[in-house]
Formats: sequence, C-alpha cells, structure tokens
Amino acid sequence: MLCRLIWPAMSDETYSDDHYHTLAAHVRYEISRAEKALASFRASDNEERKMTTVLAHVRSSAHKPMYEGIDDIRLQISGGGNMDEQALEIMRLAASLVSMTYLRTAETRIPSEMRVALWRLDVSLSETLTTCFSTPHNTQLESLPIPPELTVSTLVANHGYNVNWTNCLKQHLDIDRESRVISVFPHKIWLSAHTRSSDQCVMPAAIIGEALDTLDLLFPHGNAPTESFLEKQGQRFHKLALCIRGRKSNLSDYPHWGKKIEDLMGILHEPPVGFQQFLPRWDRPNLLESANFWIAVFVAGLAVISFVFGLIAVIYAKESLDISKKSLRLTDLQYQLSLAQACSDPESAPLLPDWCRQEQ
Repeated sequence: MLCRLIWPAMSDETYSDDHYHTLAAHVRYEISRAEKALASFRASDNEERKMTTVLAHVRSSAHKPMYEGIDDIRLQISGGGNMDEQALEIMRLAASLVSMTYLRTAETRIPSEMRVALWRLDVSLSETLTTCFSTPHNTQLESLPIPPELTVSTLVANHGYNVNWTNCLKQHLDIDRESRVISVFPHKIWLSAHTRSSDQCVMPAAIIGEALDTLDLLFPHGNAPTESFLEKQGQRFHKLALCIRGRKSNLSDYPHWGKKIEDLMGILHEPPVGFQQFLPRWDRPNLLESANFWIAVFVAGLAVISFVFGLIAVIYAKESLDISKKSLRLTDLQYQLSLAQACSDPESAPLLPDWCRQEQ
C-alpha cells in the first residue's frame, strides 16, 4: 500500500484501505509535483519507488546539514540540467512529505501571505522542524480547564466558522478570523502511527503526541454533533478507535498548541451567529435580545394565523354566495315549472288568467 510504502511506521496499522484514502491522495499529489525532478533520478523506474528511496535518505540524514544530504542525492541524478537545483527540489519535497509540514528553501517562491518554514543549507531537518514548532520562552499557559463544549462542530454551528482540512501540521489550529476559517490537520492515522514509532519520525515526538491529543479534544469520540459534522465533511478519523488517547481537558496539557486552543476558547465567548444567536443563554447577556426576538416571532405568528383564518373566511363567504345564487336560480326554475303545470291544467288555468296569459 502506498502510505505504508512512504511511511514504514504505518506498516503495523490494521485499518482498512479506505481510511488511508485522503492521505494517499496527498502523497500522489506531492509525488506529481516532484515528477520533473524525479525523472532524472536513477534509483528506480517507478516514481513512487524513487520517492520512497529519497524519503528513506531524508530520514536517515535528518540530523545532518541539508547540503550533506543534497550531495548524496546528486550522485543518483543522471547528467543533464541543473543537478544541484534538481537535488534541492527533491530533498525539499521529500522532507515536506516525510514531516507532513510545508518547507521552503531560499530559492522557493511562495505567496507573501503564506508562512512556510525555511530550511537552510547549513541546518539539519531535525533542527529546522524543532525551531518551526518551538514556542516563545515567555509563553506561560495558565492551568485552566477547557470547557467541554469546545468542539469544532460547536464553533461551526454556533459561531459561523468553516474548517480547512490542511495537510500541513504547522498550520494545525490556525485561525483566520477575517474569513472565519479554522485549519485542522485531519491525518489522525499518521499521527497515531508515528506516536508509537517515534524513532521512524523526523518530527519531535512531543509535537506528534500533542497534535493527536488536540484531535481527541476538539472531536470527542461518541459526541453525536461531532460525528454528524465529520460525516458531512467526509472525514473518517473519528472511527479510528485504536487512535484514541483520552481527552485532556486542561490548557496546561498543551504546551505547543495551548495558545491556539486558548484562542478557540475565546471564540466561545463571542456572540453566536445565525439562528443560535436568538436562543436564550443564561451565561450570556442576550436575554433581552432573545426575548424581543421571540415576542416578535410570536406576534408575527399570530398575524400569519389571523391572515390564514381571514383568507379561509373569505373563501367560505365566496362559496356561500355562489351557493345562494344557485339556490335562487333553482327556486326560480321551480316556480316556472309549477306555473307551467298549473296553466296546463284545464281546471286550474281559468283561475290564473293573468299568469297563464303570460305563459301563452
């Protein structure tokens, strides 16, 4: 299987292949990006096998400066073209894939708004990733309980946020308040495999474990709204029972992602949006607005009911008028018939000279 080929740590996973679909799609996309550079790589005729060879080299040389790894890769590249540039591109894409974190080199052109870790030639991959995921020394997280209602499904339903499912672990739990988007790294199966096989992962073990804990926190197992939300999003990681580690519900349990979780907690204190903003909440000062809304709804409902009943009354009045007209017509016809019968009787006709004369 492709994922097990790329990440040997996943070889012990026992889940069905459909759980690897999203991760495998990401691998194929990254390999397609490296297709041009891999074309001159002599290790194999198969692109996936070529990338596997490069990934193994990146893992084994993770503690060496990048330029040493590039020298080894350059030896596997056929002559022609800029071999240094090709080796650098292969190394960068392989390192991004093996760490599930977007990396750039000094030559990489990226949009100015994107924040991507810089991998320098004289710095090892391990050091680059440690620096990338380090937190400021002056960041001190309080020992605060995390409210149980802090789930991504709640933030989406009550506060109008959307989720960006990112393949970059560095972007996990990033919040774009202007666009109201929360980025989430959904590859729980990858995190779980590398938590149990940290020796095969270039990422700091603490980062991997904490990222896995954040998924258990924000997507609690057995939570009906969460499961419904993930089903609609086409995400299956909540069904990975063996990946569940238990919900850690204190902010101090998250030394790296704690600040982002604290920001998510702050969203809970924002006024709800949509229909939710009109529901009364005893812990929020929205009772007056809620009461006004529901009174207006009640009055509007009464107005609608009155209109409906008025319309029904008009319809029935019209039907009654039509029936009365038909009844009057039938009465007139009955009168004409009775008069005709009387005038046709020889004994009765002399008694009704005026009417019978009209009939004649």
